[in-house]
Amino acid sequence: MNLRDFAKNNIIRDKETYIGYWLSCTFTVFVFFIFSVNQFHPELNQGPGAVATIMGSSQVIVVLFSIFFLGLSINSFLSRRENMFGVLLMMGMSKKQLRRLIIIENMIIGFSSIIVGILLGLAFGHILVLLMANIINLSSISFYFPMESIVVTFIAFSILFFLIAFFRSQVILKKPIYNLLDVNQNEYGSITYSRFLSITAIILILLGYALANIHTINRLIPKRFDMLNTLQNSDILHVLIGGLVTIGMFLFFTQFSKYFTDKVRRNEEYYLKDTRALWISELMYRLSSNSKTMFISALLLTVAFITTIGTIALNSTADDEVSETTPFDISYFSFQPNEKEEDNIKFITSNLREAGVSFQLNSVPILQKDDQSKDIIISQEDYNSVSNENEKIELTGNEAVTLSNEDSQEKISITDNVTITIVDNRPNIFDSYRYSDIYVVNNELFSQLAQIFEHTQTSFLYHFSDTTTDEQARQVATVNREILGSGRSEGNDFLLIQKIERVDLERYTYQVLTYIGIMLSVIFILAAGSLIYFRLLSNIRGSSPTYTNLYKIGLSINKIQEMQRKQFTILFFAPILFAIVNTIFAVNMLSYLLATSIWEQTILIALVLLVIQVLYYYFMNNRFKAKIELILTQK
Repeated sequence: MNLRDFAKNNIIRDKETYIGYWLSCTFTVFVFFIFSVNQFHPELNQGPGAVATIMGSSQVIVVLFSIFFLGLSINSFLSRRENMFGVLLMMGMSKKQLRRLIIIENMIIGFSSIIVGILLGLAFGHILVLLMANIINLSSISFYFPMESIVVTFIAFSILFFLIAFFRSQVILKKPIYNLLDVNQNEYGSITYSRFLSITAIILILLGYALANIHTINRLIPKRFDMLNTLQNSDILHVLIGGLVTIGMFLFFTQFSKYFTDKVRRNEEYYLKDTRALWISELMYRLSSNSKTMFISALLLTVAFITTIGTIALNSTADDEVSETTPFDISYFSFQPNEKEEDNIKFITSNLREAGVSFQLNSVPILQKDDQSKDIIISQEDYNSVSNENEKIELTGNEAVTLSNEDSQEKISITDNVTITIVDNRPNIFDSYRYSDIYVVNNELFSQLAQIFEHTQTSFLYHFSDTTTDEQARQVATVNREILGSGRSEGNDFLLIQKIERVDLERYTYQVLTYIGIMLSVIFILAAGSLIYFRLLSNIRGSSPTYTNLYKIGLSINKIQEMQRKQFTILFFAPILFAIVNTIFAVNMLSYLLATSIWEQTILIALVLLVIQVLYYYFMNNRFKAKIELILTQK
């Protein structure tokens, strides 16, 4: 028997341990391959965004995650087998042979997962390419055999599997033989924890959750604190929240879980009832040995849940977000002198009528100090003509209303002799990207300023009826763009802004993010499941002498299985519970940032994700029950 046969037999005999890891690797390869197919497909890069660039960035994320996940998994597998490696070295195997054995084992798993992942990609790749084509509004797309993607995926993951196995094997080989043989000494060793760090964990988590609701806290406090306002608008707020919750979770699993379990154990009235003393005492050791795995699983599940829910929910907000910055369906800005103004407006109006679109057209003269200024002035009469009945205003003297999303100064100097007083703040009616401040003044003051400001322009604002479909708006926008072009960027004296184009671009962005986000989320969920499965399976194998002794002294198989189920339930659902709570606070913050509620979508998606986790729980629990029964009936 050579080393290859020895490595192959090791994997086959211990396939139950490797199956979760192999599935995670296979799906990771599959996702990388799909991103690569989208990146290299020649027709997909004709859409509104750089698909190749986006998919290339996504592949980098997959590779970085793979380095982390593969390194962590291989380290766990090798650590569990250190005793066997010590025996092999004692029996005369050289360190070079042991290194080759480790690398061969990992490459067998790696090559099989690469091949299966690529085959799955070839089977389902075109369907997912069609989905991407639909996202970027390609009516048809030809079949493309992804030879480049096959080569890139095979080479990338082959190198990845080899390098990780090589460097992890170096760590094993540096350990003395007596350390390798004594690997299991700490499985039931002394458990230590810090009361201070345990309390700190809860404080950090609660502080992170409080900061995620800082907008609510600010609203509830009668007199706002400047520090809270500054923090709420700070760019580092999200980083601060993520850091606090992440550190808090780490301390929770590594410190507080043991502290809390020890407190339960000291409550003799509860602890000594039924079989609690047996499963709670062992739970402490399992929490101690699995704390880092649970933390990583909670982190992966949090990222997966937030990514899935966030990206899917954002799709429903595209129209509202664009409407906030671009209120009118078509905005034509004419900069004087514009000789094409009359012909262009006639064309747009005619095009709308031919498409069967009902609309309302308003023209609004605009005063501007100079061509570079982002401050403009419009009259009260024109503002009222485009506003709803309850939004109309009445101004006198030098009073003015600012159309801005931010607070403005009370008094603004328009010219050397004219100062206006801001009396109200209303939503913007123009494209918010073009102007920083828009002032509405009474008609008389507007006429006076028109004599001073030489630079003028006129905006023609089209508002479609509610019965207009997106397809009609898209048809009109396409014709307008083909005939009129972009305007100023082509040397003309006008600017044409069409809401449907921005809506499509926003939808495209969110749908691509959803496409990528769901793929990555599945990788994270599978990885979290793989890590938990391996650790708990190792725990059951390590506890087999305990189970055997309990069985010999009269404890039934069902009771032993029930003890294991209670421990498993806590170890399995603790990371999921954290992920759900983290997601709730993240969604609450996202709803505030988007100024719209996404709770309906969140609940539906969360229920689907929760059902998947529950099904996985029952699958794993049944596997572990069967494993315990097999251990006890074989002894």
